[in-house]
Amino acid sequence: MNLKLDLKIALKYSLFFSVFVLLLKINDHLSLDEKYFPTVTPFSYVKYFYQIFFAFLIVKAYLEYLKLGNNYKDILVISFFVLFLTDLLNYLIDFSFFKIFYESIHIPHGEGLLGLFDRPFMLMEPQFNFFYGSILFPVQNLFNSLISGDFFGVLNVMQNKLFVLLIVLYLFNLFFLFKKYGQNKWYSVIPILNKLTLLKIAEKPVLWIILVFIPFVRYFFLYSINKKIAKENGFDSKLALGMTLLPSVFYGKVSFNENEIPVTV
Repeated sequence: MNLKLDLKIALKYSLFFSVFVLLLKINDHLSLDEKYFPTVTPFSYVKYFYQIFFAFLIVKAYLEYLKLGNNYKDILVISFFVLFLTDLLNYLIDFSFFKIFYESIHIPHGEGLLGLFDRPFMLMEPQFNFFYGSILFPVQNLFNSLISGDFFGVLNVMQNKLFVLLIVLYLFNLFFLFKKYGQNKWYSVIPILNKLTLLKIAEKPVLWIILVFIPFVRYFFLYSINKKIAKENGFDSKLALGMTLLPSVFYGKVSFNENEIPVTV
């Protein structure tokens, strides 16, 4: 691994993202009403591209690294650094605005839970807790939404940066896996087609495409697919299990070969 290179790349794209966040923060500040709640402006709609821009920068960071190296561990490290640094820089932006503009402002608000609803978010002092806020809390929310069958809750949680990153990492790994096997690499980003391509690579029946979408049952068939792919690339069933339960992280082990020269798109 090259931690210095990983940090350099991660910091570069984290700063780009923080500029985007800073512009949104300035817009919110300039659009505050008399009760210190942001109002809608034409620029406010840019925030809906928040996840898309984050995903774009993640891909750019990965591609920049692949021009210089081919160690999948570095890609994982860059992912962690970007997640941490964007959170840290965003916190510093929020904290700076709070100290400069909002700390001295006091307006009447309710106590307890009521106070959380009628007190402007802008006037609350920002807190930084990376592990809980960016990792544990989103996972808990996803688990609770799945247990309760809250489909919209699941969609909302999936917009969190952690899950955006995991989705991008998974599709990125599939892209280069398909390229490695001479398949259409763009099928990696198309639902169903990416599963059909995996079936083709693993030489499994096409009819399995139905089975890999059945809850719980799907894991047995995905494991069989992943076991074949892992074995072809010199790995055992332990990696296949990881590819089945946490594909975003483990698929890269078969997509990239550290003994090869840096790869290209």
